[in-house]
Amino acid sequence: MKLIATLNFKGGVGKTTVTWLLARYLVERKGKTVLVVDADPQMSLTTAVELLEAPGMLDERFENWYNQAKRNGATLYNFLLQYGRAGNISITESPFYVHRPNLYLLPSDEEIYWYDLEAPKAQDLRGFMPSFIEFINQQDDLPKFDYCLADCPPAFNSLSFSIVARSDLVLVPVNPDVFASRGVKIMLGGLKERMKPLPPFLVFMNRAKSRIDRMTGQPILSRESDNFLNKDVALTVDHQREKGVSLVLLRNTFIPERRGIKDALAGTQRIPPDLETYFAALWDEIEPRYFGVQSAPKVQPLSVDTLVQDYKQLQTQFREKRNQAIHDFVQGHSSIYLDAFIKANNLPIPTKASKQAVEEALTALLVQQRVIS
Repeated sequence: MKLIATLNFKGGVGKTTVTWLLARYLVERKGKTVLVVDADPQMSLTTAVELLEAPGMLDERFENWYNQAKRNGATLYNFLLQYGRAGNISITESPFYVHRPNLYLLPSDEEIYWYDLEAPKAQDLRGFMPSFIEFINQQDDLPKFDYCLADCPPAFNSLSFSIVARSDLVLVPVNPDVFASRGVKIMLGGLKERMKPLPPFLVFMNRAKSRIDRMTGQPILSRESDNFLNKDVALTVDHQREKGVSLVLLRNTFIPERRGIKDALAGTQRIPPDLETYFAALWDEIEPRYFGVQSAPKVQPLSVDTLVQDYKQLQTQFREKRNQAIHDFVQGHSSIYLDAFIKANNLPIPTKASKQAVEEALTALLVQQRVIS
């Protein structure tokens, strides 16, 4: 099981949203089995999962499960107490809530707020997360998780220390505001002095202001966001990299600001295709770089003339077979071809989208063209 932590000392940057929607993308589109740990005593992720798609309605199934788990001591807080007292962890029943097939949650607990008053020093708790993951991996009656995603609180505590120290990767979302680069500087500088070795860090922009490029039809950062990322944040990243921190800044891959993103967080339906595309792009940056899964080999690019001709042929087939023509076309080509096809024809469809997202966007586009014509 690989551990990915989401961390930023500045609150309100969207850590919870990134953690949960990335987990959902891995389950729904990559076929992974994922455990999400809500390590924030503010319980934002736990509360979001508890809410149904209809605002203000509590999921009775989750509430009943959660109350039972607390009565039986199957909570994150009790696992911390176990480790602090005995140096190991024992579980008599599954402490994980099954949100949907292959997506599990270990909820937070408000008692974690007070744990640091009773706990040993953070260095003494460093072994908690390695012990927890090792124990989970050894249990035959628990799922075999591919990834564990942990949402850490902005107020760094002993639990955060243990999670980050064990992490295979730490995601650092930043917002386009003046405090973001300062927060990254304080966080990395402080951790470098106190944690050896440091895990790798990946910094990217979340809730970014974006626009559509008129030339390519693809979403890009707004001028304000781009300047902020490539000046303020880049200077901080370069400075920390010079000090030996394993640190990557994504300049062209970002998660945009979206009004409906909170609905996607709490909803039981699939992630909206236009939003899913951005998480696909983020994972395409993560997987080959940190987990040794190489992307598809590069192939000789097709000529623009050929791709334009393919689009004309698809338009003809659409008039005859309607949606079936688009389905056959998308499913019959590789993702590499589809990206080249989108670019060559200047289609307003994000590259690196899932095939389903491409199919839906192409259908809408050709229907619109047919109505206009």
